[in-house]
Amino acid sequence: MTWIEIADTAIKIGLGAVIAGAFGYLTNKRTNEAQGQARYSERRRDHIERILTALTELENRYAHHRWRVMVYRFYKIRNKLEEANKYELEEKDTREKLYQATEKWRYISGVLLLLGERRAEKNLGLYKAAINDWLSRSDIEPMKCTDELIEEMHAAVESAREDFYQTLSSAYEHS
Repeated sequence: MTWIEIADTAIKIGLGAVIAGAFGYLTNKRTNEAQGQARYSERRRDHIERILTALTELENRYAHHRWRVMVYRFYKIRNKLEEANKYELEEKDTREKLYQATEKWRYISGVLLLLGERRAEKNLGLYKAAINDWLSRSDIEPMKCTDELIEEMHAAVESAREDFYQTLSSAYEHS
């Protein structure tokens, strides 16, 4: 074997090692990127699911408050003052719990902005405005809220809710 053959073999082995190393590096890099993207998607979905949990409590409080206002009005209209007074006290407690639940708006809004979901955050603001409109109008004087006004405010809340959830669903799909 001559030194040229030895050098030729060494060059072939060296080039093979460089090529194998390059492919190994690229494969490892792609695997790490894919795992990073999978972890990001998983965390993103976890955040969105936490948002849904926080909103579920708020929506339950809203539904309960709405029901209390309607029951209070029912008794008040029929001059059943004892029952009306009982429900008025319970309605105030329910209203306070709803106010406490609305404190989560900032958390939800912050998470949406952190995730880059500006459209969902905007729709959350509209949903929040509809709930706040309900609260302010039903708090002033429940008896001034006619059945038609209650239904109109509820329809506005439901419409804003649907728009928000549609946007959030789209964000969840793209996670």
